[in-house]
Amino acid sequence: MRVLTVFLVLALAVFAEDATPPKSDAAAEELVKKIEAKVASAKTFSMKGTMVVAAGEDKQSFEVAMDFKDGNRARMQVDGKGPDGKTAFTLTVVCDGKRVARGDPDGMEVEDADADLAQKARDLAVRAPIRDLTQTLGGKAPKKPLVYSDFAFAADEKIGDRSARVVTYAASRGSVRLQMKLWIDAEKIELLKRETLEKKKDVETRVTDTFSAMAVDGEIKDETFAVPDEKGGGEPKEEK
Repeated sequence: MRVLTVFLVLALAVFAEDATPPKSDAAAEELVKKIEAKVASAKTFSMKGTMVVAAGEDKQSFEVAMDFKDGNRARMQVDGKGPDGKTAFTLTVVCDGKRVARGDPDGMEVEDADADLAQKARDLAVRAPIRDLTQTLGGKAPKKPLVYSDFAFAADEKIGDRSARVVTYAASRGSVRLQMKLWIDAEKIELLKRETLEKKKDVETRVTDTFSAMAVDGEIKDETFAVPDEKGGGEPKEEK
């Protein structure tokens, strides 16, 4: 499970005690809460998009798809390429409510799922950096939650042909402080884009998630969350 483990701990740092967060713009945070409430109350929830991770001069791109359904069901699939830019791989996490399967090119592991695994991950889908969500589904949830502060509105922008309210805020866990930014369709209450910026020593890591689809209460077949009965794995695919 080496590939999945490396992905889940991407940009993970050592955390100390949290400082008291400063005040925030209540209206900016309220807009974020509206999306979270929409996601939390939905019987089904899906998101698809592209994640670009830029650390110094290195850059990698991943296609990410997530599905959630009542009954502690969740599925995440990440498609990407290795550092050589040619070796394609797929990472998956599937929870059928009782069991969870985690797979990468090294193999697949199946185990009993925590009763609230899907809900914990769903709760992180909006304001948290994507690494917290993937770590939670991957069985390596952070021991301490992030503390959010400094919510504020930035100038409105366009994402494609859609107008977006831009909300900036900080996400802190001990000595680590992440600069976060959300692009939100305030009319449809949908998340269009999220950016996480972390500065560690002389390296700046920027993770940009651009969402091509966000849907609530759509039809998701139960088979989507089927957990394989047998362990298995796939070999990395060499791009031609």
